[in-house]
Amino acid sequence: MIEPRRRQRWKPQLLVMLVLFIGAAVAGVLLLPGDAERVAMLERDGSNERALKLLEQRFAAGDRSQRTLYQLEQLYAHFGQLPKARTMLERLAAARPGDLVLQRRLVTFYRETQDTEAYLSSLSRLLTRRYSEPVCRELVSGLRLIGHFARERDAIERCRHKGYRRIEDIVRLAELEAANGNLRQATTLLRKVDEVGHLEGDRERLTLLALLSEGGEPREIVERVLHWIAPASGGHVDDRFALLALDLLGRRQAFTPAMEIARKAGKPGDAISLGVAHLLLDQDQTNAARAYLRGWLEQADHGDRALAEKAIRLALDAEDPSLAFEMATRTGLSRFHQPQLVALAEALAATGKRAEFDTVRLEIASETITAHPLLGAMIEFNRGATSSSRELLDTVSADALGRWRLALWARLMRDSGEAQAADTKLRSLGVVTASLPDDKPRILQRRTRRISLRLAGGAKRSHAVKLTQGKRGKAANVKNSAYRSGGAASRPAPVARPLAAVEKRG
Repeated sequence: MIEPRRRQRWKPQLLVMLVLFIGAAVAGVLLLPGDAERVAMLERDGSNERALKLLEQRFAAGDRSQRTLYQLEQLYAHFGQLPKARTMLERLAAARPGDLVLQRRLVTFYRETQDTEAYLSSLSRLLTRRYSEPVCRELVSGLRLIGHFARERDAIERCRHKGYRRIEDIVRLAELEAANGNLRQATTLLRKVDEVGHLEGDRERLTLLALLSEGGEPREIVERVLHWIAPASGGHVDDRFALLALDLLGRRQAFTPAMEIARKAGKPGDAISLGVAHLLLDQDQTNAARAYLRGWLEQADHGDRALAEKAIRLALDAEDPSLAFEMATRTGLSRFHQPQLVALAEALAATGKRAEFDTVRLEIASETITAHPLLGAMIEFNRGATSSSRELLDTVSADALGRWRLALWARLMRDSGEAQAADTKLRSLGVVTASLPDDKPRILQRRTRRISLRLAGGAKRSHAVKLTQGKRGKAANVKNSAYRSGGAASRPAPVARPLAAVEKRG
């Protein structure tokens, strides 16, 4: 009777122990690390090869979970297997299209692996999903870098419609529109930028001026330039940009607004007002330019050597080396650089102004004379050494001479007894000679400059010769606009008799 009772008393205890044992077994099984934890443990322990092998087995078994794809991409990148890393990253990005952080990772991967087309395409897709100014800037700069200008234009336009307002790229869009012939759209874009006060660079402003000149907007040109160069409180007029604007308008033959700007913004004797003479010369109004320069000289600051150099170049272009000489002496001949003195001396020599020539020649260094054989030939001729002058002339290449220097060479050749050789050379350069009835050759075509040579000291010759250079000789001209001093010499002085006049396209 006692044994059964004991068995009945122990049964609940055994049941509890059995339940506890089974629970512990289940908990132990559940607490075993899964594949993801095992991969993480292997990576932490530095066993990346075993981790990759385990992940590849899972992937081959059909595991396409985002965690597996992510870990595979990381390990493939670690081992330098970039094609496989790219595949995993692209699968992951396709599975999570709304994850902008992941999409940016894909963009960065393409950029770092230098897959330009995929990089730009992913940027475009990213921009389609959500507008971002950094993405716009990156896409536009990437397209610009590889020279896809049409796609760059479309990208800027897309971004602009979404609210993109980066000034540099809006200006760039205007330039691309202008290049495509959409001048009105380009002008509208630059106007809008300028209206909010952000058109500050010289290039952007000059672009707008060029577009306005194309559209025939002289009043707006004047208003905008005067606004741009207006002095700030206590400041000065922006002479530098004013001169850039005048040069642009002069080259585009927008003379009316350019003259108005020069007159309104300039002061007597300053650099801007000097621009009027430049514009007059561009219109072939040589007499008016010469008269204007004489008036300008009386108001000029003669201590400004750079301004005086510019004025002297214009005076030579206006065919008045006497005026150029007066400008130089008021400033001080010793202050000028040797190239400016050489140009002035040759202009004076070409017009037979011996006293002025000798004055300038004293400021020219001997090594400079050696480097300019045409100038040396004139010096030798003036002192009566005709043979030495002729020897120096033999070293001069007439093909490389500008208009009035060619005229000076022709005069020295003739005076040295080599008229026939000079004529032959001029004909080979496409220069045609013809006699003139007087010493005032008629300008046959617009923008034609003439140079008159005179023989100093009671010359017996009184004939005049006009030399008109054709296309072959024109190629020898110095075309740089900064080298205006080589463009023309003076008009004949009344007291001298003409030797020759050279007429050549400007």
